[in-house]
Amino acid sequence: REQVRRTQLVDEIMTQTLKNKDKSGADAKDTGTAADAVAEASNKNLLVLDLPNICLRHGNHKRFSCEGVQLAIDHFRKKGFTRMVAFLPEYLLDYEHASKHRHLIRLGLETEKKVKTKLPDNISLLLSLKEEGYVIPTPAQDYDDSYCIEYAHKHGGVVVTNDRYRDCIIEGVTKSWLREHLMTFTFVNDEFLPNPDFTFR
Repeated sequence: REQVRRTQLVDEIMTQTLKNKDKSGADAKDTGTAADAVAEASNKNLLVLDLPNICLRHGNHKRFSCEGVQLAIDHFRKKGFTRMVAFLPEYLLDYEHASKHRHLIRLGLETEKKVKTKLPDNISLLLSLKEEGYVIPTPAQDYDDSYCIEYAHKHGGVVVTNDRYRDCIIEGVTKSWLREHLMTFTFVNDEFLPNPDFTFR
């Protein structure tokens, strides 16, 4: 009877081991499939970052936090994305422009609260990202959002923004295209979180 009991225990252990192995294999397969999907998306998809929108979100709409776009870039880099650009009006890269606004604050002609949402808090960081090829200045008189949409549409990219662009009209760009090619996001402190339900098409 002792021998029979031992045989039963061995059978039970082997059965459980095989079940665990099958489960591990299935989990690994699922994980691999998800990883492959991310890798495929990162290799072929262009990301167009709405820089002001990202920076203001990181600053809780109280300041133009340049760290926000750096966090977004770092996040996508880790995911394997290599094709990224971020459009920004060129005057926001101008130290002289920033100095003029700060002078207006000292004169009492502008409020510091308002200026914090209009001026980048770290121009040197933006200039560094420009040197790396990420930040692309647009003419001061132009609508930088139009550049974001047009470039993404032309090159099959996705715009990372929380803006719905309801007032932006560009030839060839339909509302349905916009709905499918706008990736929303949020921040949890300094953690950048793109919409987990977004699907690359």
